[in-house]
This record gives sequence, C-alpha cells and structure tokens, in this order.
Amino acid sequence: FEVLGRRVRLPSGLSVLRAGDGPVVALIHGWEGRATQFAAMAPALLDRGFSVVAIDAPGHGHSRGRQSDPYRFAEALIEVSTQFGPLHAAVGHSMGGGSIALALSSGLVVARAAIIASPSSLHDVLHRFSAAVQLPPKATDHFVRDARRRIAARGYRTDDIEGALRSVHVPALVIHAVDDKEVPFADAERIAGFWRGSTLLPVEHVGHRRILRDPVTISAV
Repeated sequence: FEVLGRRVRLPSGLSVLRAGDGPVVALIHGWEGRATQFAAMAPALLDRGFSVVAIDAPGHGHSRGRQSDPYRFAEALIEVSTQFGPLHAAVGHSMGGGSIALALSSGLVVARAAIIASPSSLHDVLHRFSAAVQLPPKATDHFVRDARRRIAARGYRTDDIEGALRSVHVPALVIHAVDDKEVPFADAERIAGFWRGSTLLPVEHVGHRRILRDPVTISAV
C-alpha cells in the first residue's frame, strides 16, 4: 500500500494516507472499510498528476473514535479539505459516497465528485442493517429513531441524501454495478435522477466491493 503514501494523523485523531503533489483528490471508503481499499485506484490518479488523501473515517482503520455515522464521515471530508485543500475532487465508496453529498450540503467545495456503489437513502441503510441483524420491528423502529435523534442533536437536518443535494450543483459521476447485492443498482438510478449534473455509469460483474479494483471504474474516475 506504499502507493497511498505516508500516514498523517490530524489533531482530531483522523488518520489519512497522503501521496503526490498535484490537485488534491480525497478518497473516502464505506462502512467497515478503510483507506487502503483505494490501493488500486490511487496509482491512476497519481499518474494523471493528482495527489491523493485517502481517509480512514472516524472509528475505522487507524483513525480514533468509537462512534461513527455518515455525518461524521462528512465531517472528516471537510476536515481534510481544511487541512490539505482546496480539493479538486472527492471520491466515495458506498456510505462514503453518501457522505460526500452530506459534506457538499454543509459547505464542502470540490470541482468534481465520484459516487461509487452508494446508497440513495440513509434511512434505507438503517432499515437494511436492521434486517441484516434480524432486529424485530419494534427494535428497528427504536434503532432508526435513536439514530435520527443523535444526528439531529449534533445540529444536522435529517431529510436524507436527496434533501441534502437540493442546493448542490457539482458535476458527479455515479458508478454502480448492476449485480451489486448490498446496495441495489436502483439506488444509483435514484441518485442520478435527483443529482443535477450527474452522469450514471453502470458496470458489470464487479459487485459491491470489487468495483474499486475494476479497470472500467478506475478509468472513468
């Protein structure tokens, strides 16, 4: 993973891998991911003259923290922009893509964005997680309400990704595998439908995680 550069720890405890000297591209992974998942993509960006800052989101990888959510991911992007910016672009995988939308609605400035295998609704993500761990209906309702309460208590609106993007006009590339079993391709169609200035790129046979190593995806980004 040397291509991702040297590890830098920010005062907040956020850990990033930084490489290159050109315009900065921030890379942010999804839930239960880490910066090194971008090891296949980073060389292509560096070869094009960009620098990369690959983030271990709060509570993930080498970053500190015992709590995390999409809004903390968004805060990490804004912190990286403050420390290393201005950012030319942000690239996010899965929930990391959703966090780019949230960060843009909170003032993050980038010229371009790439959203890879990302959900179109954080509300849906909470329900999918509840189903995956087989929470009964009452427990699911409590879990979802509690998550929204915690987010609102930190000063954020909870009108989801579509609401966050109403005032965003950054050109975006939305890449998603048709065979993604974790986040349905329909989510990408929804994102492309409500993100003005976005382009949808379907890819084949790479699922939810292998998409980050897919030559078509890397070339498009």
